[in-house]
This record gives sequence, C-alpha cells and structure tokens, in this order.
Amino acid sequence: MPRRCGRSVSALVLAVVFSAVPPAQAASIDAARAVIERYVSVTGGRAALQADTLLHTRGRMLQAGVNGTFETWQVGARHVLHVERLGMLRTKTGYDGERAWTTDFTSKKVGPVEGKDLDALRAEAWFSIEEWARDTTAKVTLGAASFLAGRSLQAVEVTPPMGGLKKSLWFDQKTGLLARITHRRDQYDWNEDISGWKTIAGRKRATVWTTGIPQFASSFNRTDIDSVWTDLPQGADPLAVFSPPASTAKPVAWLGAKGRVELPFEYRHGHVWVKLAINGNAPAEFILDTGAFNTCLDRGYAQSIGLNAEGEHIAEGVGGYDTFGFTKLASLRWATPAGKGVEVPDLRAGVIELQDGLSSIEWGRTAGLLGYDVLSRFTLEIDFDREVITLHDPAHYTHAGAGTAIPMTLHGNVPSVEMTLNGGCKGTYIVDVGNASVLSVGAEQVANCRLLSVKHKKEVQHWVGGIGGAFPETVCRLDSLQLGPFRFTEPVAGLTTTRRGGAGSKEIQGNIGTTVLERFKCTFDYAHGTLWLEPGQRYAQREAFTRSGLWFTRWAGVVVVFGVVKDSPAAEAGFKIRDVLRAINGKPIERWSPEELDRLLKDGPVGSTVKLTYERELKEETVELTLADVL
Repeated sequence: MPRRCGRSVSALVLAVVFSAVPPAQAASIDAARAVIERYVSVTGGRAALQADTLLHTRGRMLQAGVNGTFETWQVGARHVLHVERLGMLRTKTGYDGERAWTTDFTSKKVGPVEGKDLDALRAEAWFSIEEWARDTTAKVTLGAASFLAGRSLQAVEVTPPMGGLKKSLWFDQKTGLLARITHRRDQYDWNEDISGWKTIAGRKRATVWTTGIPQFASSFNRTDIDSVWTDLPQGADPLAVFSPPASTAKPVAWLGAKGRVELPFEYRHGHVWVKLAINGNAPAEFILDTGAFNTCLDRGYAQSIGLNAEGEHIAEGVGGYDTFGFTKLASLRWATPAGKGVEVPDLRAGVIELQDGLSSIEWGRTAGLLGYDVLSRFTLEIDFDREVITLHDPAHYTHAGAGTAIPMTLHGNVPSVEMTLNGGCKGTYIVDVGNASVLSVGAEQVANCRLLSVKHKKEVQHWVGGIGGAFPETVCRLDSLQLGPFRFTEPVAGLTTTRRGGAGSKEIQGNIGTTVLERFKCTFDYAHGTLWLEPGQRYAQREAFTRSGLWFTRWAGVVVVFGVVKDSPAAEAGFKIRDVLRAINGKPIERWSPEELDRLLKDGPVGSTVKLTYERELKEETVELTLADVL
C-alpha cells in the first residue's frame, strides 16, 4: 500500500514536470537552440564566445543625416559605457550594474536613467554582449521563417531575463550568421539589418548595422565598427568609469540672487508663459513644459535670431511624430525686468515647427518650449495662485513647510508619477505642465480598464493635439482620480483609442496637465526624484469643461470656429466649423484678447447669456448663447 502510494506520487510529479513544457513547445526550444548553436560555431566556437566578455569598440555613425563617431566599452551585461559624437551633439551613457546614467547633449550635465528606460538599457546590454547565445537557460523559441533579398531567414524569439523587450533574431539559413534584429519597445517595433561580417579580436563579428531607408534621413541610421579590442579604459580603477561621473557643465549664473530667485509668469490658456532671452536677444515668450525632453525653439523664431538647425531627428508628440534639428545656444537668460534671475550657458536646443496653420502673429507666437535640460538644473516651484516660479539651487535645497511628497521617476527625461482612476485603475502618468488640455488617458489604459465600456452621464468628442498632429478624445467625467493622498471626484478626462505617438504608449498610461496641476503649488525636485504637491486656491473647485462648446482660433487675421461640441450651447445655436466670429456682445472680435474670450465663453457663469455675431458664406448673423455645463 505505501509502495503503491509512493509510485502514484512519483508518477504525479513526473506528469507535472512533463506537462510544464508541452512537446510542441519543447521542440520549438530545441530547434531554436540548434539555430543559436550553429551561430556560435560559425562565429568562432563556444570557447571563443565564453571568453568574449570584455569589448572595446570604436566606429562611425550616420544618424538624422549627420555624421559622427562612437566608442563603447562593455564588461559582461552589467557594465557599459557608450560615447557618441554626432555633429554638434556629445552624449555619454553608462551602467555600472546598479545605477544607469546619461548626459545632456553637451555630455557635461549628468542625469539618471530610471524606470522603463533602465529596463531597456539593461536588456540592450544583455543582448549586445550576446548573453542569449552564452546562457543556455535563456528563454528562446523558434519563430517565423522569411525571405529577404534572396536569402532565407529563420527567426529565434528571445526574451531577456529582466522580462519584456523581446527581440526577434533573424539568422541566414545558408551562412548561420545573424542577418536582422527586430527590436521592440513600448508600442513600436523596427528592423535593424546586420552585415559586413569580419574576423576581429578572435571572433567573426558584424561591422555594419543599418535601420531605415537611406533616402529618408530622419529614420535612417547606420553604424560602422572600425576597431574592436579587449581592454578597459585607462585609470587606477577601470570599472569606475561605468559609474555616474560628476557633472562638468558650466555653472548656472545667479543674477542678483544666490541659490534662490522668484520669477513671474503668466498663466494663459492653461499654459505657463515665461520670458527668456536667447543669446542676448530681446526676451521672447516660451511655454514652460515639464513634458519636453529638451528645450526647443520654434523654427521661425530660431531663424529670426540667426540660428540654423543641424540634422533631421524624429520627435514623438502626443499625436504622432515630427522632425527637428539642433542648434547651439551660447546662453539662455531667465530674469525679471529688474534683472534678477539666472543665466544658463552652453546648451543644445531642438528646433521644430511649433506654429501650425491655425496660429497667427496677432495672438502671439510661441518662441519655444522650456524643457528638461534647463529645468532639471533647479528645484522648480510653480505657484499657480501667485503666478510665480521659484528656482532653487538643488545642491542646497531642503523642502520646508506644507506639501506632500509624491515619488517621481523620469521617463525619457520627463517626470512621471503613479495615479489611480476610478478606485482601481492604476497607471504611470506623465506630469506635463505643457499640457493645457484635460487629463489625458492613453489607449492602453482605456482598453485595459474598459473606461469606454462604463456608462458615463455625458460624453463629448474633442480634438486635442501637439507635436505630431491631432487626434480625437472622448471627454467625460470619471468617478475619481487619486494622486498620492489627494482624491478628486468626477474629474474631466479625455479617453483616446489612438495608438499613434505618446497617446498609444503601453509604458505610460496618460498625461496629467494643468487642469489637475493648477490645483496645487507644484515643486519638481529633480535631484531627489520627488514631486511636492501643496493644495492651492483651486484645489476644491469642480473642474469645468467649455460652457459654450465653441472652439476657435485666429487664422489669417480672422477668428475662425474650428470645433463645435455636440449638444452644447454652440451646437444648439447652429454654429459650424469655419464660421468667422465678428463680434461678441457688440464688441468687435479684434478688441478681445484670448484670455477675455476664455473667461467669457469657456469659464463664464452657468446661465449667463452671450451674443455672438458671426459670418457664414458672406452673410452675418447674431445669435444668443446661454452658457451651460457641457459635462
């Protein structure tokens, strides 16, 4: 009896073990291993691979239409130093097994690599040293077969031990060599072709890596490896070079102040507007944008002060993609009319088209976006009630007074925090002072939390946009929003199903803009990874959506309707897209400022009436709107 019981248990254990890997899956793994073993053999054998854990490579690169050079040192999968010189740009990135870091585009100011960016860097180090071939326990399966440029290719799907970020390695079935890698991150995947195999430093290695099509400079990258060694950087402690170095950027000049200065701003259209003087020119209006990975100039403004852009890089915005270049800035001065402030020297600013066809000089132009490369040099305190920004020297900053600390992580140089919607829908959200629209919830979060399946009291369609274009959102009131200890009921949110650009991200679930942030005094403590929130005068206010339902802009000297919210007062009055506004309450439209129009039509008291005169097909008509809560 005991023996029969023992045999039954053994049989059960064996059944469980064998059922964990179905026969078809086991065959797929074995086939994948055979492809990898052939690759190991044709590139020099397993002994050569096992010894190949210390690499120093140097070569040339072409990115965004600009030529450059690179140099990389790598020790296993846990120590990496990569240096790039691309035109006017200089960058360094490192990882010492615990901490990862990168520099600004002058290679002098050092900042952390965190969150999903750290996961991606660690995975890339694991792949680049070919741990997938060295580690026979790595997760691999046989992928698809394909035909490319006269060659038969076999894919092996490889998942690194840090999870996610799976790659498809495509091997030439004739030579056994690696021919292509399909990379994946977030919602994107792209192919990198590999060629130029040569025997260097004891193994056969690829020397040419290309992505994209040469005719399209913005998306074409080529890397040529010229030299390979097996040595470490010079120094008493060679491994120390992989750790974060001290910043060598030229120090910020404090003007009429030391370590702390208050600077006024204007809060208009949900944007924080500041005046900056670039290279000694007259101050121009910039939007402070914590969601911008780097300071950028509008292309027209850059040309007006004699600056030209280099390169054709790709920028991701909330609505898609655009191209931009870089230019050198000798100085950026941010000061009061009395001269108190700061001056930041030696920057590399992006140059991008920020003004579209619906913008006009009559209502002012955005000279640029003030982004991470400048903002992160300070502890940044934004007081929306007083319309005052206080800059602190982070080396001497200690938070004092009221406020609650919210952990903040950088995602591509943009701060992000954890937030919960409707009591249980958790996600990571960008903290974006440059976003003047409603709380934006990305397509992945909308789908996973079934936010569009929930019945809302009222929904309206709304178009939003930014760099890369515009896209539709379903705007409604959610049940709740929880940010740290702060909870709001019935917040207005835009729910999108768009999978383009930042709105389609799987790593970031949405974007917190000023409709939420204006409720607080916000302190961005970049040096300590903390966002301090202190409730302000707007904290308890119920968030309002447009009360007229009318969206308009100035174009070619006239104010034109470009959106009418369904079932709103404007829709009931019969307004249509392309109607031209001529007067409001009898006052000619050109005598109204944008701020006055917002106060009247967007935020005016419920139940108040407004007379609007508009022109359609050369005929003028006057109608009366009664403002109401659209949501």
